[in-house]
Amino acid sequence: MISNANNTDSIQFIIDPSAPSNVSFAIKEALKTIRANIVLSMQGDGCKKIVITSSIPGEGKTTSSINIAIALSMIDKKVLLVDTDLRKRRVGRLVKLQHNKGLTDVIRGDCTFEEVVNTTKYENLNILSAGSSVVNPSEVIASKQTEQFFESISDKYDYILFDAPPINIVSDALPLIKSSDGVLFVAREMLTTHREIKKALTALSMIDANIIGVVYIGSDSTQPYYHSRYGKYGYGYGKYGRYGKYGKYGKYDSYGAKYYGYNDDDNNN
Repeated sequence: MISNANNTDSIQFIIDPSAPSNVSFAIKEALKTIRANIVLSMQGDGCKKIVITSSIPGEGKTTSSINIAIALSMIDKKVLLVDTDLRKRRVGRLVKLQHNKGLTDVIRGDCTFEEVVNTTKYENLNILSAGSSVVNPSEVIASKQTEQFFESISDKYDYILFDAPPINIVSDALPLIKSSDGVLFVAREMLTTHREIKKALTALSMIDANIIGVVYIGSDSTQPYYHSRYGKYGYGYGKYGRYGKYGKYGKYDSYGAKYYGYNDDDNNN
């Protein structure tokens, strides 16, 4: 269960516990900066749907999704975080949700949203897990039923955040991104290559995705540099600000030489 935090100073983000206090402070402030610029760049009425993805596994997009959702909930914004990575279902493992059933079960009609949505000790944050395993995750995410479901609950929230699969590995996230209000792209130093970023951005441009920013994790500097078409927002984790191990993935060549071992390793995010 996510930790209780009625006082914003006691908010507990998911941060490497071995990080020095000054680095933890820098990470928290960076997340608040991201929050501020999301709010400023996505003004207007109605629910804002934001997809958070990366090019390859292990770049930190799931932990980033959780932390950004927490940050938004701190400013009295009603937030729903949805695990739409139906192949790994990582969110539930990180925050220890009450309900294992979730999105896929609701779409299949096995339960209602109200029966399986997870409340948290953050007053304004709800989380919907990926739900039971399915044999056709791409089709489930792209289905009309899924689109209609998210539309039906949009009046309950100010923001719906989607933790989505890496777009260079599977195509599951693309229909979700196309129908969203914006996408945040996560990259990690010493892991994400220029080739992977170029391939991912090409895929996003082909569906006219609204890229609102890039979150860059693992820099040697704590100076802010969160870039988007709206300007520099500020996000620098610092060299100690790693969320977890990179994982045991093989090298991946964008043109098909090798394929990442896309598995359920708990040490990967």
